[in-house]
Amino acid sequence: MNFKYKIAPHDYFTLVIVVILLFFWIEGVKSKNEIENNGKNIIVKFIRKDDLPKTTTFYFAYYYNNVKCQVTNSGIHHSILNSDKKEKMINNLKLESYYTAKFLPKYPKKIIVNPAKEIMDKKVIEKAGFKN
Repeated sequence: MNFKYKIAPHDYFTLVIVVILLFFWIEGVKSKNEIENNGKNIIVKFIRKDDLPKTTTFYFAYYYNNVKCQVTNSGIHHSILNSDKKEKMINNLKLESYYTAKFLPKYPKKIIVNPAKEIMDKKVIEKAGFKN
């Protein structure tokens, strides 16, 4: 039996899209793991929350080399994969409050915020670059 399958052009397109998405997903996982394992601890301020119909965006600010940076890629997001404990911590985040996070200069627009560690020590907050 001689079976030949011709690959249609849209099959190539689909394959290319899948490979590109897979590449970006792997890069995201690698950078997250690198930040978690090798990142330095910093202090971040929860500055804004945008509630949209299907998503919520959390904004955090931090200082690096005396320059204020604002990011939304913070590891904080609502997900059905989150545990009840993590969802509760996310829901309890307070605007204008300070938290610890992990950061790598290699990825300046990505941080991993720890919602369980709120910082209230004014000296630590000022040392991190924030002025109250």
